[in-house]
Amino acid sequence: MTRKLRPAVALFALGMMGLGALGIATGDFADEWQPLIAWSAGRTALGYAAAAVMLACGAALLAERSAKWSARILLPWLAVWQVLRLVPLVRQPGTEGNWEVAGEVAVMLAGGLVLLAGIDSMGERVRLGWLSGKRAVRLAQVWFGVWLIPIGLSHFFYAAITYSMVPAWMPWRGAWGPIVGVAHIVAGIAVLCGARIGVLSRVAARCWAGMIFLFVLLVWTPAVAAHPRAAGNWSELITSWAMAAGAAVVAQGFGEAQAMASSEQKSRQ
Repeated sequence: MTRKLRPAVALFALGMMGLGALGIATGDFADEWQPLIAWSAGRTALGYAAAAVMLACGAALLAERSAKWSARILLPWLAVWQVLRLVPLVRQPGTEGNWEVAGEVAVMLAGGLVLLAGIDSMGERVRLGWLSGKRAVRLAQVWFGVWLIPIGLSHFFYAAITYSMVPAWMPWRGAWGPIVGVAHIVAGIAVLCGARIGVLSRVAARCWAGMIFLFVLLVWTPAVAAHPRAAGNWSELITSWAMAAGAAVVAQGFGEAQAMASSEQKSRQ
């Protein structure tokens, strides 16, 4: 992988490892898989297997030699996760929470797609057929941008829950929910409107990633510190981290694609 992509990949790897470690610690699926697997036979075994895949793939991303096969496993794994989260959305499209959770997985999936497209092997990029290079990043751009909008809308649909998560010490506590909701929506629109994966998309993705990392710092880290045995708080913290890291990978991918486009244009001239 390129050197510029490595810091974002390291953050993403930690998020995947965190989700896997949480699954192993609880012996259950991450909250984002619930309640899809509730009826399955061998649920506990499946839960441990899913956690092991996430943990192993995350750890493998940190090593140059194993990053390639890890990304190849992780992308379809996240795609399956995305499909599973779309099932309740199709069944109950009027429930905004289904859109929100599907959007959380979509951010990670977009990061996984950019990651695989940006990994180098002996100087050659991973071949994904028609999805190679800029097309993969473009698809990730659209997928990422579209799903930021319902994530933002959830702050209005679930205003009371959003308000309860704002730290009591913050001024204008009641205003932060709508402000953050609008910020999500504006970021999604900006990503989608970035012409040919331009500067606008990259800046919007970076700002969104920074905002989610702030949530980790201001909301979920204190929650975990106050109630360290509450698995739900750990799940929210780790999921938020993985989302922010996925967005960081996507943002860096925009920059990589823009640089590739510029070099191609110069070579043609």
